[in-house]
Amino acid sequence: MKILATLVISLLLFISCGAENIYDNTVLTPINDRDIVETTDSVDVTDEEVEDDNFSDETDESNDEDSNNTEDNQSEIIEEQLVGTWAAIVQYEATTNTAMVGDVGSSSQRYLKMKITKNSGVGISISQIICHINSQAGTGDGDSPLTKGTSFFADSFLTSFHYWRPEDLTPNTPDAFVSINDGIIHFHENQSWELRGMEKMENIITDAMPTEKSDPRIIDHDGDSHPGVTVAFEGMLNGKIYFVERLSRASEGVVLLDGTRIEGHIIWTDEQFTIDATSSTLASQKTTVPNNENSRYIFVKVDESKTCEQIYAEKETLF
Repeated sequence: MKILATLVISLLLFISCGAENIYDNTVLTPINDRDIVETTDSVDVTDEEVEDDNFSDETDESNDEDSNNTEDNQSEIIEEQLVGTWAAIVQYEATTNTAMVGDVGSSSQRYLKMKITKNSGVGISISQIICHINSQAGTGDGDSPLTKGTSFFADSFLTSFHYWRPEDLTPNTPDAFVSINDGIIHFHENQSWELRGMEKMENIITDAMPTEKSDPRIIDHDGDSHPGVTVAFEGMLNGKIYFVERLSRASEGVVLLDGTRIEGHIIWTDEQFTIDATSSTLASQKTTVPNNENSRYIFVKVDESKTCEQIYAEKETLF
């Protein structure tokens, strides 16, 4: 039993989602289509009929080009309207696996304060602060009670990472952009990356993760005198694990409620290498299989004065 409970701790590291002292059961609900912002304008129809239906190919191409230009202009107008401060919850769902335990459900929630600004060209830029992270293991319907527990991260974990925005990558793309299809405003967030517990990679996408404790790239990233970054676990067995992690996230969603709310799902990846632990039985390596279909997010526009503490305290009403 001790080994089984111990292995769960490694499972709980499925995402760099540190938790403080509050267990959170927030569940993101499906998008309500009735709230989707429509962009189609009404058109008055006259009694005058068109006598000639034999339009030329040049006319059709011109109309298509005009339509595309109109949608591009609408997209830029909408992106301007999204400028401001946003509160966010991002919920990561996954199945984690070790050879001895098998598959176990994992769930994590990040609470963010974000600022959206309009680019001079296409798209928008997003800067963000991680306010709070909760993480739970053993969330699957058939998971044993032995696998259940909560992970906790120090405050330094929230700021101790290397970050690549889409604008920083090659080729570079905007952090996010909007498009319009059938009158629905779609919100697209391009892939960003986080790296914890080691020196900054030259290429975050293709460089290899550590596979040995002696890898010289490993650093004490959160400043607690232990290699990598640290997570503490409370469940059937208590302890700390030190690890390296590479995490990516992109998203697809829709703009709701007159541009004051955005909802959708995330597409994410997670790789980890366990360096050490307070007990040798805690140092299991594991794999993470993200559940993108059930990994959701909600962005809500808020006043610029809203603090991280307020966002987390008001999570039940905001989201």
